[in-house]
This record gives sequence, structure tokens and C-alpha cells, in this order.
Amino acid sequence: RLTPAYSLALVRELLKQCGPNELVLEPFSGTGTTPLACASLGIRCHAVDINPFLVWLGNLKLTRFDDGAARAVKSAAARIADKARDVDAQAWKPDLHQIEKWWDAPTLHALAALCDAIRNPTRDRAESVSDLLRVAFCRVMIQSANVSFGHQSMSFKKKDDDVGLVEETPTRTANCIADAFVVAANEIADNMGIDPPTADCCVFLGDSRNLPAVLPRIDDRYNAVITSPPYPNRMSYIRELRPYMYWLGYLSDGRAAGELDWKAIGGTW
Repeated sequence: RLTPAYSLALVRELLKQCGPNELVLEPFSGTGTTPLACASLGIRCHAVDINPFLVWLGNLKLTRFDDGAARAVKSAAARIADKARDVDAQAWKPDLHQIEKWWDAPTLHALAALCDAIRNPTRDRAESVSDLLRVAFCRVMIQSANVSFGHQSMSFKKKDDDVGLVEETPTRTANCIADAFVVAANEIADNMGIDPPTADCCVFLGDSRNLPAVLPRIDDRYNAVITSPPYPNRMSYIRELRPYMYWLGYLSDGRAAGELDWKAIGGTW
């Protein structure tokens, strides 16, 4: 979730003006809506984002997977879930500020065990499979968090609110988190073949205020620019992404988060 976002349908409508041999530029990629729409319609696209997590996510959406990837995801998810059921396992937890507001202790413990099993496979695993397992983890991680998305910006739920996956005992919590992970991974695996990319599109990491330093040198021109620029000093582009970025290793402390947020809105204008 990244606020604000625009729809694939809007981009596809705009792309009716572009042909299959044309090239689209998206200087503020975000969650990858523009390159994803281009890829599904067979139109090439170069996108840019300053957030390394969003670059990873965008390029993952643009990846073509073979038939074996879905089977590998399901098989690995079952093994990982078994490890997450161990209530005595000790695993790394991210240094997210006031992490106890996001998850209670049993839920946090189960998520840490799940994340550790993804990060440290017991057998060889393709990196693309690990990436898809990370997406499944992100789904469960945010589904089990004590947060609400009922407003324009994220807010924390009150203690008496329904907190989704959280159960009363550590064992029940671990089993619930593990089961939810398997469901998420299987859903991802089953949907990998729907509307696959049919054109080469890519998201590049860099600052769009200096596009020549970020984009590859090409012989042809960009035929269209489809984007939604950031809102300077109006909205944080990091706040709602922090849990994903801390768990996946893209952020390690609050200072780094603040600096990236400042860059994402172009500094203080």
C-alpha cells in the first residue's frame, strides 16, 4: 500500500495512444503501476524510483516466471511454515521504533521465525523463489499488524480492536501465522501465470532529478511519460512502507528512514 496510488485501468487507457514499438518513461515508479500496465500490454517502459524496496518490488512484478517457480514456492512455503511453528526458536527482529505497537510478543516471535526461515534456507533455492516468499511474508506481516488503513494515512488500532491473526497463546499464534503464510504463498503461486509481462520493462534505482545518471543510454526516444509526481512536504512516502523495509533489510534505523523520506519528496522546497 502506498498512498496515493492510481489504477492500472487509468494507465491502460492512456497507453491506447502508444504502439508496441514505443517506449514509456515513468520517473516516479512507486509500486510500479505504470511499468506493470505497460508490460501486460507489450509496451516497453523504463521506470525510476529512489526507494530500493519499491525498485525490488516493481522489478519482481515485471519478472517472467517459469512453471517450476510455482511448485518451488509451494514446496518451500510448507517447509518454512513448519519452522515458524516452533515457539522456542530465537530469531532476529528488526529495530523498528516501538515495534511492540505493531505486533504483540507472540505474533512478533512467530513473524521473526518465519522471516528467519526465508532468509536462511536449508536447501538450495532460486532467488526469484525467495523473492516470492518474501512477498507472502509481507502479506502476513501486515495482515497481523495492529494497524488500520481506514484513513488516508495509517493509524494504530486500539487494544480492544480486532487484531486479525493474533491468537491468545503463543502456540496458537505461531500456527495461525504459519497457516496464513502457506495460504498467501499458494495464492501467489497460483496467480503467477495470470496476465504475465509480455514486454521488457525495468525499474531503475536513482534520483529522478538527475535522470541521465540513472537511465541507460538508448538510441530511441521516450514516446510518453506517465507518472504521478510526489507531493512535496505533504505526505510521507516511507511511513507506511517502514515495516516492509525493516523486515526485508532495506532500513536499519530511523535516521536512514528520515533521510530517504526527505529525498523522496525532493527535499524541502
